[in-house]
Amino acid sequence: MNHTYQTTDKRLREAMLQVFGNKCFYSGRPIENNNFEIDHIVPKSRGGEDSVYNYVLASKDINRKKRDRIDKETIAKLLYIVKIVYAPKVLRLLDKIDYSILNDIISIPLDSFAKLKGVSGTTYFVYGLFRAKLKDGSDIVTFSYYEANEMGISSSVFFKAIKTLINIKLLEVIEQGQYGGRTPTKYRLV
Repeated sequence: MNHTYQTTDKRLREAMLQVFGNKCFYSGRPIENNNFEIDHIVPKSRGGEDSVYNYVLASKDINRKKRDRIDKETIAKLLYIVKIVYAPKVLRLLDKIDYSILNDIISIPLDSFAKLKGVSGTTYFVYGLFRAKLKDGSDIVTFSYYEANEMGISSSVFFKAIKTLINIKLLEVIEQGQYGGRTPTKYRLV
């Protein structure tokens, strides 16, 4: 499951607000008028990642005062709390948001939808991308790993999603593309 998101990602911001209960992680005070930031526990200036495992919701004023002044022991405790309590909830919510966005954009046939139950949000998303590329009633679509990378999906994640879709009989390979991912592979949506 993807855990890397930019702090400006609208879906991430919505999920963080919901999971943190619209309250600043540091002070517990309610966040008012969207006056918040997603704070890196380990600051980027000190090698911190853009990951839900390194994020907390903070009011702007507290985050600005805090800057990068937290000691290593406190950082370790905060990272542990986020890893155990908050990050899993944020990731589950982001997964649900992915599903709802796709359902709004693409109508998925009921028999296909039943097969998709229990797959990852990324697999569901990749299936939605395939359905979105269908044209004129055709069930054949071409897709390359290069295109997936352009959309921010790594080749390994894309390949895993395709493998899952093939295993649950929603996709089959018609013609394999050339190694390197630039020549598209032809798929049939089953």
